[in-house]
Amino acid sequence: MTLLEELKRVEKKKFRTSVIILVILAVVLSGVVTYCGMFKLLKPNDFWKYSERLMDGDDSMKGEFAKLKVDYLMDYYIQEYTYKENQSYNKKVTTQYYLFPVDDQLSYYVTIIAPKMYFDDFDKISEETWDYIINGTQPETTVEVQGVFTELTDEDLGYAADYFEEALGAQYSTEEIKNIVSPMAIKVDYTTDNVAASAKYLFMVLYAAILIMLIHQIIRYLTHAYSKPIIKAAGGSEQVLAEMNSDYMNANELAGSVRVGRKYIFGPKGRNYGVIELADVIWTYSYIYNNRGVKYYYVHIYNKANKKVAFGPLRGVRSTDHIIEAIYKAKPYIYVGASKENKQLHKHDFAQMVNNVKAGEQQYAANIAYGMDYTSGYAQPDMQDDYAQYNNQSEGNINQEHFGDN
Repeated sequence: MTLLEELKRVEKKKFRTSVIILVILAVVLSGVVTYCGMFKLLKPNDFWKYSERLMDGDDSMKGEFAKLKVDYLMDYYIQEYTYKENQSYNKKVTTQYYLFPVDDQLSYYVTIIAPKMYFDDFDKISEETWDYIINGTQPETTVEVQGVFTELTDEDLGYAADYFEEALGAQYSTEEIKNIVSPMAIKVDYTTDNVAASAKYLFMVLYAAILIMLIHQIIRYLTHAYSKPIIKAAGGSEQVLAEMNSDYMNANELAGSVRVGRKYIFGPKGRNYGVIELADVIWTYSYIYNNRGVKYYYVHIYNKANKKVAFGPLRGVRSTDHIIEAIYKAKPYIYVGASKENKQLHKHDFAQMVNNVKAGEQQYAANIAYGMDYTSGYAQPDMQDDYAQYNNQSEGNINQEHFGDN
């Protein structure tokens, strides 16, 4: 299997895996949306189809979702509020329970449980309703709402009885009040007792995110984004691509599908697969990015143009060690490790780093020509010491500085 064939196989596997995950997420999200009653928002029932059942004392419509136009209202008889601990004097009213007449005679009511955003309009409708009762003036204010049927407690109905006693001077027991006030209520802007209709925006965002990710994955797959850096590095040359392929096939695979060949280094670069020529390597070191306790391991390489190439994320510090060791064995005259000296030299005189590597390369070639045997170890004693120094650095010492990144 050639390099590109192998990458396309991996790409296909990644695409299939990502699509399966996104489909599973969409199915799970749809289940949550159904459980939260969000699909009810697409086609709410007309409230008035329940009117006769409500006046008959039926309470079987709990959980159903309805819309209605509010044009008459009695006062509210319950207020719900919040306050900070030990600051009950500073309470904030969040919900009010209003009485909505189900019949024209204003003799039977269903409770509308309204959040704060409706208080002004509902209070105005209530004032107009009392003006209609006293003076016969038709109310002008109307508000259309949607909500879920929920069941009132006996305590709630007791408060309703208290209201009628205060407003009309009539006394009712909890059972008698049910002949005037339905045990059912409409909880406005809720799809279930505990799920606000505004949660639909969150679910819409989640659905949109899944759709965008799916489209993105399809585009990446169709454009072969995973292997594109390899094709770009070949520059359209079939000869270079064949050379890369030969080097890739003959190189040993290291951690994280990284391969160090005779001429190239191949490996994952984030979500894509990239390549760098060994001849361009000047400096390499291990880097660990810590994101809220989750560690991501990389091998950073600076090339002759002082451009950083990051291979990873990899599985652990041992993976990065093995890769850096393989690179060093292939080029035992480069800079290795994130020592302070290497950092300072890179920051203030990168040209000197390049010159030193070139000089080391020339000396290495001369030693080879002279007949020096490099098969049993590293090329130069001082460079072996450099690698040993790098290898002996603690993981914390390397990582805490987070060299080269914010």
